[in-house]
Amino acid sequence: MTGKLELHPLAELLRELVSERLSGSLRLEHERIKTAIYFEGGKLVYATSNLRPHRLSEALRRWQVITEAQLAALPEAGRNDAETGRVLVEQNVLTKEALAELRARLVADVLRPALLWTEGSWDFDARVRLLSDVRSYIELPELLMEAARRLPLNLAPRRFPDPNERLSPAGSDAVSLNLLPMEAFVLSRIDAPLTQRELLAVSGIGQEETLHACYALALGGAIERDGWPRAFTPEQVAKALAAGAATAQNAPAQTPRTVEAKKAVEEPKPVEPEVDERRELEELFERMERATTHYQVLGVTRSAEQETLKQTYHRLARRFHPDRFHQDTELRRRVEDVFARIAQAYETLRDKRTRAAYDLKIGQESLSSTPPDARSRPTTPQSPSPSSSNASPAGRAEEQYQRGHEALRAGQAVLALNSFAEAARIEPGVARYRAQYGQALAANAQMRHRAETEIQAAIMLEPTNVIYRIMLARLYQKLGFIKRAQGELDRVRSLEPENAEARAMLAELQSMQGAR
Repeated sequence: MTGKLELHPLAELLRELVSERLSGSLRLEHERIKTAIYFEGGKLVYATSNLRPHRLSEALRRWQVITEAQLAALPEAGRNDAETGRVLVEQNVLTKEALAELRARLVADVLRPALLWTEGSWDFDARVRLLSDVRSYIELPELLMEAARRLPLNLAPRRFPDPNERLSPAGSDAVSLNLLPMEAFVLSRIDAPLTQRELLAVSGIGQEETLHACYALALGGAIERDGWPRAFTPEQVAKALAAGAATAQNAPAQTPRTVEAKKAVEEPKPVEPEVDERRELEELFERMERATTHYQVLGVTRSAEQETLKQTYHRLARRFHPDRFHQDTELRRRVEDVFARIAQAYETLRDKRTRAAYDLKIGQESLSSTPPDARSRPTTPQSPSPSSSNASPAGRAEEQYQRGHEALRAGQAVLALNSFAEAARIEPGVARYRAQYGQALAANAQMRHRAETEIQAAIMLEPTNVIYRIMLARLYQKLGFIKRAQGELDRVRSLEPENAEARAMLAELQSMQGAR
């Protein structure tokens, strides 16, 4: 059974495989990335990919669970994760319980980026089985909800094509879920079965926002849908169940030796060919260090067609989106910086008018930096003008900061973000640069976690500055972190007991909690 992720997103495939209690292997392919996910009786028990960070040994190194000496004693390169885990337990480096928890954490790391893919292919084989010693327990509802929240708002309406589809409360399943305010609000409106059309009428909020919350609630099991889009027909499900039962009955005892001899039983291993993601990231970082124009940031020529720009941006966004690197804080920070530049470049060049203005600007800058006697000769890359190159870092940072405010006043949000980012890069120890950069990032929903980091950095530099703490509280409010927002406002009131803005925000947050 095969298909395309454009038609059947991974989150829905996982939900369907679980609900139909199927066993087998679901293989995904997206560009050069390949992922394999294993099921037994409707339970997701393991997942792996051909990305090096998803190797068990690499994950243990990244999480600093074992020492370098212990890593050196692991099986030689090319051995599978099952063998690595077995050796760690035999050497008393890890207990079986600790290894199971670490495997579950790694499986979640494998699934998170794949759940965000909107392109790619999938293949399900009900005849494949997995070794028993690598099974993991995954909190799938929470993982699916997390993925749904990160998907674009405009995707949800496409997953609810029938306005007459009935939505129903799912009982107590939502009690254990950590709902966002919007999800809690929408769930409160579904206190009895009603159609999608009726829900939109009583919600009082936009269609995209309502259905986006519904999508997360349905994937998490908090509400039930009558019309989930199906990837498998009833006949395919029946055949898969029969094939799975036959394989389970005929499979011998699952030991490493018999697994190698029996094709129906599969030992998890990195799906070939392995992709060295770290090397690709370093190449990206090096290119960004050399880039001086938006075209160089995207890796295209100035003559590139608009469609080429669009395809290039979406390829970079799929490959290097910060959400794919959440497990490494420092790496994610670097990727977020790069992705912000990529997004800024595309926002400027995607519109023909802003692109023309940008082309004129860089053309004038190139002309001004060229000696008069050289302007008739073919142009070559020029060094920055003497005035800018000789200015002190503090002077250049302040100039960028002021340019950012001028761009804000002119309604040029992308240019403002770019200027504030440059100011914060040049002088990272200046709190107002970091705070303003964070506030600019917060305008983009996909950049809000990076915005949190920047504003927190400003607070660390100036702990008594209540403006930055209010900034952070507003960001937490947007993210749905109500308790965190209240905590920051309480700190503001401890510094300035009569701060009117903090009092007003606290009242607003309390009313939101009351609505929940």
